[in-house]
Amino acid sequence: MEAQYTRVIDGRVVPVAGEWAIDGLHSSVAFTARHLLTAMRGRFREVCGTVTITEDPKNSRVEVRIAAASIDTTHPKADEHLRGPLFLDVERYPVLTFSGSGAHPAGGELWDVAGELTVRDVTLPMVLSTRFLGAVRHPHLPMAKMSFEATASLRRDDFGVAGYLETHAPGLPDVVLVGREVEIRLDVEADLHLPERE
Repeated sequence: MEAQYTRVIDGRVVPVAGEWAIDGLHSSVAFTARHLLTAMRGRFREVCGTVTITEDPKNSRVEVRIAAASIDTTHPKADEHLRGPLFLDVERYPVLTFSGSGAHPAGGELWDVAGELTVRDVTLPMVLSTRFLGAVRHPHLPMAKMSFEATASLRRDDFGVAGYLETHAPGLPDVVLVGREVEIRLDVEADLHLPERE
């Protein structure tokens, strides 16, 4: 009989219990912010961590570490500014972290995962609106793979990332050069290692 890597709790499909390691090669932490009137998009290329699923999903935990210097907007000059002291200041604060505990049912297929995000030296609460996409066995390796997507929003100046908030050009109205609001999207694949015989 083929092993199952999902289960149903209170009518909702969830992954089996275990410690799932985030697969950084197949996961994405992306963001969108305004530059004047245009949406500027980017991602962090280096992410790792664990998702610990417990028998009761409400007790589950997630730990994520993101290399701040791995930010990539495809614009080298913008990336240089974003790594600098006015923004992420990666020399002093090389890692962004998210630590979450508990997954609570929200509307439809969504779960709310509450936790704390640390950017630079500021830690603030954040809720990830999360959708579980399923879990299957890898066809060639002794592991199961699960996937989920999550979204959140934040104000970057709440974390001390306050560079280029406004311009004060002579004779022109003040404008926000880089938007305060940042939309976050996570697309995560995580691995559960299995006994060779399973």
